[in-house]
Amino acid sequence: VAASKMLAAPQGTTQVVGTKTLNGWLRFYDQSLDLIDGFKSRGYDVWIITASPNPVVAAVSSMVGVPSDRVIGIRQLLDGDGKLTYSFEGCGPVAAREDSMISYIEGKRCWINKVIYGDTTANAINRRSEQHAFGAGDSDTDIDFMRDAKYKLALNRQKKELMCFAYNNEGGSWLVNPMFIEPKTSPAALPCSTTACKAASGAGQPCRDEAGNIIPDQIDSALP
Repeated sequence: VAASKMLAAPQGTTQVVGTKTLNGWLRFYDQSLDLIDGFKSRGYDVWIITASPNPVVAAVSSMVGVPSDRVIGIRQLLDGDGKLTYSFEGCGPVAAREDSMISYIEGKRCWINKVIYGDTTANAINRRSEQHAFGAGDSDTDIDFMRDAKYKLALNRQKKELMCFAYNNEGGSWLVNPMFIEPKTSPAALPCSTTACKAASGAGQPCRDEAGNIIPDQIDSALP
């Protein structure tokens, strides 16, 4: 019901939750729906991988043609009454209740390997030789699972790390598209050779391709 109301709300609508004013409208990209239909009609298995709570996304995934059991999000453990707890399932080298390997950044790779490919070992954190056919994303936190895909689609929200890899187009396997709603109109600086990528500490560092070479600075060209 909540999703239906937000889909019907005019673009720009806000809502008050507690003491905060938050976004109050939602849209499914028509282009994404076409892409999902296209893959399904050709026999591909379509999944949603998200850093949002699994039950939240699974509750609405059927609205875009993806069954709830094809959603991989943050998976919370249940208590004895079947209620959600604050603790998470484990993945790869991280055990349940250690709560440090959610479906986020490298955790997206781990959870894809665990749920889709059935790897419940510590090796799930590592890249597989078998590639998934396609991955799409719009955030720096999508890079690991997108780089694992054979073909990649980046939506240009001007996230510097993602766009450095996308524009570098290693292997000719990356596609870049402007955002479908409220696309960015002014080019962003992409200092790929110096600070666009992030170290584990959060500090800026050069972006490197699969061979370890520093990616040159890129021109932000996927604009309307």
